[in-house]
Amino acid sequence: VPGVVGDTQAAAASSLASDHLVSNLSTSYSETVATGEVISEASIGQSVRPGTSIGIVVSLGPQPRTVPNMTGITYAAAQSELGAIQLQISDSQQYSDTVPQGIIVSQTVVSGTQVPRGSTVGVVVSLGPHTALVPDLTGQSIQQAQSALAQVGLSIATVYGPNGNVIIILQDPAPGATVTYGSGITVWVTKQ
Repeated sequence: VPGVVGDTQAAAASSLASDHLVSNLSTSYSETVATGEVISEASIGQSVRPGTSIGIVVSLGPQPRTVPNMTGITYAAAQSELGAIQLQISDSQQYSDTVPQGIIVSQTVVSGTQVPRGSTVGVVVSLGPHTALVPDLTGQSIQQAQSALAQVGLSIATVYGPNGNVIIILQDPAPGATVTYGSGITVWVTKQ
């Protein structure tokens, strides 16, 4: 029986057939033997009758990895967990009002999915709540205040006071306060 370990499945079958032997194929995952190559063979070097069936095991390549659930853990923990099973990680970031900064919000491959070794799993890491710092609007016109607020992702919600040519004399929240991005600021105005 010729040695066919390391040969491709086709080459092994051909080699055995040329010696009037029949290949009896089975498959198995292998972390070290490439897909389609023979991992092992029965009866190597033995003398057998022509027509004998020779068992060969062909590699299916590395066993697929099961993607773990990474939501709710840190990027470093996910990187370590994926690295341990020979998967790669890539990340993007987004603001979240419900998930603390640095914690994974979601992942691109559903947990429990089987993927090939070396696959990349994307995760979205929380930047925490999207906040803005309230600028000082006192002494500004409504138009100036709207422009200043727009630059930081805020707007004027309510204006109390007279109409016309006015300036802001008071605001809520106060200058320097941290608020949720997109919030509205209440202002009180007086005639200029």
